[in-house]
Amino acid sequence: MNFSDIEGQRHIADILSSSLAHDRAGHAYLFTGPEGIGKKTVAGIFARLLLCLDEGAAKGQGTCGSCLPCSLAEAGTC
Repeated sequence: MNFSDIEGQRHIADILSSSLAHDRAGHAYLFTGPEGIGKKTVAGIFARLLLCLDEGAAKGQGTCGSCLPCSLAEAGTC
């Protein structure tokens, strides 16, 4: 899973992806705006990319889907 899975909000996805690629993720983010614009989806993908143990995820290339954090996220338990 990565930001290319998102339609719309491209500028936000680019900013978050760049922060991952340059190892500059902030300590907190606020996802605000009207209902239905994809806040939860973008936040979920960003969290998965931050937590995935695969080296490619840290560069914003996508999650592995098989490490423990990915498995927990897929099951909805984290």
